[in-house]
Amino acid sequence: MFVVFLAQNIGNYQGRFEMFIKGLKKDDFEVFGYARKSPHNLTCESLKKNLQNMIDCLRHRSLVESVYVSPNSLAKSLISSRDMSNTDEELTKM
Repeated sequence: MFVVFLAQNIGNYQGRFEMFIKGLKKDDFEVFGYARKSPHNLTCESLKKNLQNMIDCLRHRSLVESVYVSPNSLAKSLISSRDMSNTDEELTKM
């Protein structure tokens, strides 16, 4: 019984989540996403491709309108320390 219940809930989770997000938007909430990349040795091009994939997934699955991106930060660092004053113009376009 529990396995069937679990399978049904997993199976319809995305639909329920989308309805919840659409309800928030209907109530004039703005939905933001967040993508964070740990410190890495990626080329600039690889990093942009990786971040763009994360952004696309957030926009498609979570229906976000805007995405806050931390291209090189530790999970334990303060959110305020992740702000970049010299944001790459191409990152801004994403």
